[in-house]
Amino acid sequence: MVTKVWRLLGMLLLLVVCGSSDALAGSFHQAAFQGRLELVKRLVSDKKNEINEADGFGSTALHHAAMGGRVEVVSWLIQNGAVIDAQDSGGNTPLMLSVRNGKLEVAKVLVQAGAKVVVLDNLGSSILSSAAYYGELDLVELLLDHGADVNQGNQLGLTPLHMATMSNAKPVMKVLLERGAEANVRDKMGETPLNKAKDDESRQILWQFGGRLEKNRDDALVEQSAPKGMEE
Repeated sequence: MVTKVWRLLGMLLLLVVCGSSDALAGSFHQAAFQGRLELVKRLVSDKKNEINEADGFGSTALHHAAMGGRVEVVSWLIQNGAVIDAQDSGGNTPLMLSVRNGKLEVAKVLVQAGAKVVVLDNLGSSILSSAAYYGELDLVELLLDHGADVNQGNQLGLTPLHMATMSNAKPVMKVLLERGAEANVRDKMGETPLNKAKDDESRQILWQFGGRLEKNRDDALVEQSAPKGMEE
C-alpha cells in the first residue's frame, strides 16, 4: 500500500511540474502521454515537432507515452525513429518510466524492441530495483529473462533483493533468490536484506536461502528467533 502511495505521489508531482512549465513542447508530449496517436502522427508529419524533441526536463514523446502506458503510441514512435534508450535529466529511460509506473505491456514492447535492461539513473538506481521495490513480479521476471543483473546495487549498495524486502514484496523476494540474488549481500550501511525484513514470513524466506543478519545491530534479537539450525 505504501509503495502504491509513493508511486502515485511521484506521478502527480511529475505531472504538476510538467504542466506548470513550457516543457511539454506544445501539445506533442501531451498527446503522447494521453495516447492520442493520430494527433502525434499529424504533428510529426506536419513537421511541427521532431520525434526526439525533448521538453525542459529532457523527456521525449517516448518517455511520456511510456509513462502513460500508451502501447500504440510507443510502438509507432519506435517504428519512426524514436531513440529507445534516451535519458531525461534524471537519467530515466522510457523503459524505466514504464516499469516505475507498472506499465507491463509498454515495458514488453520496449524490451522486445531492444531497450537496455541494464542501465542506471542519476541516483544509481536500476530498472530491476524499481520493479522489485514496487512488487511488480511480472516485470521482474521479464527483466531477468532479458539479462537484468539480479545483484546490481545502487549508490547506497541496495540491491533488488534489499528493495523487495524493504517493501515486503514476498513473491518478488522469492523469485530474486531463486534467480541467484545474494541473500547476504550488504549495503553501504553494512546491512543485509534480512536487516530490512518486515515480518516473520519475509525472514523465513531469507533464512531458507541462508540469509543472516548483520551482527553489529540491536535487532540481533530477531536472529535469535530464527528456526533452529538457521542461526549460523
